[in-house]
Amino acid sequence: MKPANAGIPDWHSGTEDPATDRIEEIMKTFTTHLATALLSAGIALTGAAVLRGEFSAPTTAGTVILEDDHRWDCRTMGNLICGAGNAQGVPAGDYSR
Repeated sequence: MKPANAGIPDWHSGTEDPATDRIEEIMKTFTTHLATALLSAGIALTGAAVLRGEFSAPTTAGTVILEDDHRWDCRTMGNLICGAGNAQGVPAGDYSR
């Protein structure tokens, strides 16, 4: 009868070498912590971008965006004339040309 780990190299199947087992354990722990850190950072950065308004819900053809909505852009919406102190921070003027 063949052992249960027949054909699997000893270095990968839980050897009797404690140093090898310890290295594998360290690598698994490191990989888990790294993945967790990267995922957490991605969630944090995405959340911050959403709060800053960099991401917004997509609009459909039937959605109306009013001038006081944060998605309104005087350069591309309405009469294309931006007043002084507009939300985009662009110079006041006629953007229809």
